Amino acid sequence: MFFNNLILIFEFIYIKWKALLGNTIAAILLCSLVLFSEIKFDVSLFEKLTSNSINLLGILLGFTASIFTVILTIDNDVIKESKRKMLEGRFYNREFTLYDSLVINFAFLIILQGFLLIVNFISPVFNLNNSGLKFFLLVDLISITLMILLLVNAILEFYFIITKKEQ
Repeated sequence: MFFNNLILIFEFIYIKWKALLGNTIAAILLCSLVLFSEIKFDVSLFEKLTSNSINLLGILLGFTASIFTVILTIDNDVIKESKRKMLEGRFYNREFTLYDSLVINFAFLIILQGFLLIVNFISPVFNLNNSGLKFFLLVDLISITLMILLLVNAILEFYFIITKKEQ
């Protein structure tokens, strides 16, 4: 099971490395502003953020899974055309279609959201000191922001495929 996740992650990175890089930089810059702000990092802030993160991630996971289900079950001419349109490059001697790219994108997001949900769910169990708490919150905020940016990109890609607009 873990190996399958790694294959999906590597396929996602191979296909979407430009979007991943750009969104990672944007998430780091956006969330680094938190470091330079006057926010007091304490346990109550940590508890509020993890509670809000669990709610947000649960909603986004359900939303992403429903879009993923729509993508897998829809069978119209536009989707059939996206299944025939090949992307450049190969990974493990496999060529990818535009449809494969879309499915890999949403499957990766579901795995990422599930992982972040688990991390935010169990994180209050650990007793972190102030610097550890600040580091965890920063990494968590960057990860969640990155996931949201990637989700927006995936939805836009789906929109462009359905409306047949050039990306």
